[in-house]
Amino acid sequence: MLVRVCLLVSVFSFLVGCSSALTPYTDNPDQKLSYAYYLMNQDRVYSAQRLGEEALEDFTALNDKFGMAESHIFLSSLYKKHANPTTPNFHSVAPDFDPKKGKAIFHAEHSIKLFSQLEHLTQVAKAEFVLANFYITTNKITQGCELYDKSLVNYEKGLTLEPESGFEINNPHFKSFPEMVKAFKTEHCA
Repeated sequence: MLVRVCLLVSVFSFLVGCSSALTPYTDNPDQKLSYAYYLMNQDRVYSAQRLGEEALEDFTALNDKFGMAESHIFLSSLYKKHANPTTPNFHSVAPDFDPKKGKAIFHAEHSIKLFSQLEHLTQVAKAEFVLANFYITTNKITQGCELYDKSLVNYEKGLTLEPESGFEINNPHFKSFPEMVKAFKTEHCA
């Protein structure tokens, strides 16, 4: 009997740890966010979510608005990626990712608000692009297309005010943010 109990406890402990297995530990919120993006790209949704939320908590405690905005944009991207109507079975086991919950919109809007307060217009454009893509995937085409236009305007304004404020995009199919936004707009807003 004791052997069975020990075996059950061991198996349970192993299963509880699986979602966090091979997830690096760090106290640095920037590194947590970097790891979270890596995990999201590996489709390790729950570990990515946990690290993204931890980074947001850490940046909030530090009153680091830029870090908070980056965390919100990560969480918006994560929820957008997995919150689409084509995966209802996933939503039944992971209700946080149901598009009806509005988490992608919530986090994108917070990111836009924080980047606007900091007057980082190129970053506002990035957050608007994430939100536009969410609207497109949920068949809110008009809202998405309007945000594509707005993101291009804000990106250009941002570069005019701060020429070094551009950023690298994480999409190997495009050379620049404007090129990527225009391609998405052409594809979805005909």
